[in-house]
Amino acid sequence: MKSYLRHYIDGAWTDSDGGTRHAVIDPATEQPVSEITLGSRADVDAAVAAARRAFPAFAATPVAERAALLDRIIAGYQARAADLAQAISEEMGAPIGFAAAAQVPAGLGHLIGARKAMDEFVWEERVGRASHPRPNATAATRARVVPRFSSARAARVRPWRTARSR
Repeated sequence: MKSYLRHYIDGAWTDSDGGTRHAVIDPATEQPVSEITLGSRADVDAAVAAARRAFPAFAATPVAERAALLDRIIAGYQARAADLAQAISEEMGAPIGFAAAAQVPAGLGHLIGARKAMDEFVWEERVGRASHPRPNATAATRARVVPRFSSARAARVRPWRTARSR
């Protein structure tokens, strides 16, 4: 049986701070397939604090670097599609064919959609009276480039199990 007992927080695999172990049951066989550590409030607080610390540096990362990172994530997801299908099948009891043909591609679609949104987003725009600077332009007539960015923060918490197994 596989064990996944640590959490990835602040760039490192860490032991849980008070979390409890939980057996993952394959609903198709009703047999344990792995065990995990359920995160505690302290684990969540540590992850949120780490994300807050990381945000300023990541926000300053050029868009091209962020796009390249997402491209690497997509490539890794595609390379491990069979592993993901197997995990979905074991954890949710989905037939392997359905997991491979529908559920794994759905996750990939979210990643590809985010990457497409990066390409379509207007990251900066010119505002002001002039579309280009002139040597004798005053502050009132000079165009400015205004960077645009999302002020939203996002986290994705994967639902653990279906209603049947709760």
